[in-house]
Amino acid sequence: MSTIGTQSQPPIRIGVIGATPARGWGTAAHLPALQALEEFEVTAVSTTRLSTARATAEVFGVPHAFADDDELVSHPEVDAVAIAVKVPEHDRLIRAALAVSVVAAGGPAGRRIPQANVYATDVAAGATVLSISTGHLLATLARAVGEFRELSAVVALINTETTVIETGQTVPVTAPDQVVLAGRLEDGAVASIAVQGGSAAVTPGFEVRIVGTEATLVVRPATPGGIHITDWAISIAKPDGSAADLPVPGRFSPVPEAVPPGPPRNVAAAYREFARAISYGEPAAPDFATAVRYHQLLERIQRASDTGVRQDADG
Repeated sequence: MSTIGTQSQPPIRIGVIGATPARGWGTAAHLPALQALEEFEVTAVSTTRLSTARATAEVFGVPHAFADDDELVSHPEVDAVAIAVKVPEHDRLIRAALAVSVVAAGGPAGRRIPQANVYATDVAAGATVLSISTGHLLATLARAVGEFRELSAVVALINTETTVIETGQTVPVTAPDQVVLAGRLEDGAVASIAVQGGSAAVTPGFEVRIVGTEATLVVRPATPGGIHITDWAISIAKPDGSAADLPVPGRFSPVPEAVPPGPPRNVAAAYREFARAISYGEPAAPDFATAVRYHQLLERIQRASDTGVRQDADG
């Protein structure tokens, strides 16, 4: 059992960069998760404007608010930094915070998008269906069924423009909005994945079918959200037509019931693993090496699409 948050070891003091009160991943997931975990104490928040930072600090009871990210990173009461801003800013902020541990979050653009997400229409911003949605999906599936050994892929841009919801303005899109891949897993099983971008309503938001010799497992979202952030509903279907719901296996690190369901609960599990690693002086899972490995895999998926040649997933 972790001793973080007890008298033997004080809580990790964490600052959240990107905590606008009205919207965003920081206030929707990170802050609710952190406030429910005794291993952490949120000591600072920052946004691009001091007024919004102070508003968030007041709502969540955080002692320090900044409009300057460098002030948060260097503050003596901040041990670790969570980066919950737009993807193009991740590199700069991570480099600024390399003296502490970092957690980051982001998301892709849709077919009709709010003004705040226009940046994601540019492939150079790094917030695409391939780099975010597909990457998270692959990492999640790897825990359940294993890694890819070899794969073929199509990464496509179907809709070359999108509409800004607030203004009606049409803007060009260079970021891909469709990813389809197929291949063999390490144990020889065959897998296929399709990731659909855009804003068309899709129900359910995701569906995983694991077909076995005796039955088929079906995984769907229990609450709205992507496969890596929402709660799962799992059922089993047998050849005779019978079906039944199954309990969801325990998480790798349970979280308190006080953590809200959906994204906060899953983010809280990652934070608790981070705290466990610090408490015991062990590597966290996932870590930076995990991120590098999946970015390399995404590059091979893009190469498979560009060349039409099946790629080894690990080299």
